Amino acid sequence: MDGVTFLVFAFFGALIFGGASALIGSARGIDGLVCFFLGLFFGPIGLVVAAILPPPAVAQTPTAGPVPEQELPSTEHASPKRDDVPDALSKLADLRDRGALTDEEFASAKASLLKQL
Repeated sequence: MDGVTFLVFAFFGALIFGGASALIGSARGIDGLVCFFLGLFFGPIGLVVAAILPPPAVAQTPTAGPVPEQELPSTEHASPKRDDVPDALSKLADLRDRGALTDEEFASAKASLLKQL
């Protein structure tokens, strides 16, 4: 085998190992380009390394948790003055708009405030 034929076989062999390493790495969640170069430059060793590398840890993004509870206008203690009811209603509406209250909770609190008028 002459030098050119050897280089052609070595080149295509390296591409085959690089492609196989990229496929194995990608299937395991590892960057395919990194695995490709491992297989390209290190041949069978790169293929084995791509097969045994641990998958990267998945970073967990913080999820939108429950809205922290806000202090609701008290309707159980002393009855509010007539002037306080509109302020309490606007606070309730603000809490509902921010997602701290459901529509049902808002309607219930609103009804109890309006009964006190």
